[in-house]
Amino acid sequence: MRIISIFGTIIAFFLNSKYSYFDWIPLLIKSPQYLAKEANYDLNSNSINKNLFISKRCNNNGFLNFKKIILLRLDYKKAELSGANLIRADLKHVNFSKANLFRVDFTGADLRQANLNNTNLDGADFTGADLRGAKIQNSNLDGVIFRGADLSRAKFGGDLGGADLRGANLNRANLEGTLLKGANFSYACMKNSNLKKTILYGADLSGADLRNANLEGASLDMANLSYVNLSSSKIDGITANNLQSCPLYLPKEWECQNNSLKRR
Repeated sequence: MRIISIFGTIIAFFLNSKYSYFDWIPLLIKSPQYLAKEANYDLNSNSINKNLFISKRCNNNGFLNFKKIILLRLDYKKAELSGANLIRADLKHVNFSKANLFRVDFTGADLRQANLNNTNLDGADFTGADLRGAKIQNSNLDGVIFRGADLSRAKFGGDLGGADLRGANLNRANLEGTLLKGANFSYACMKNSNLKKTILYGADLSGADLRNANLEGASLDMANLSYVNLSSSKIDGITANNLQSCPLYLPKEWECQNNSLKRR
């Protein structure tokens, strides 16, 4: 009877959830002992942790602990992973498009070339994560943290207002047309980045490295440009009035008067 009961539970789960049980258990290049220790799965018990047998419609109470894992499955499109612990996980080339990644902890994770388009990243933490070449367009980025993350050559689009990008590496990143109102880029590496037509109203760019960056048509009203070197940046068509602080260097044909950037 116990076997029949377990079998019935599994069948019910498959019928009531869009994703199967195996969609939630990542394949690991680790021993079973490591798995039990790191992910808290008891593979030797007669029954699997009941918390794993929940519908994707149920609330996530933080039991999805995939710390330090290596995912062999690359397609997590439309997956429900809110609140998951993916600290230092190997997520290279993974497709998370249209997934719910609300408050997922990606601290130190390897997300090179990952697809994060059209995802819910509200409150997600990418502190120190490797996102080189990742695609992050048309996603919900409210309260997202990219502090110290490597976003070189990443492609952004949408609303990054208020995002924390302090000390991030945005070398050659493409943020064209992105809303960056109030974002914090202090001491970020933004060399050769594409910031064309971005909205940087009130953004903190203090100490950021913007050498050779393209800021054509960007709006920087009320931004903090203290210690910023724009001498080799493209700033034609820029709007920068009522700045909190003038930049350290500007192209020869530009000057900062009354905390506003103007052509000579």
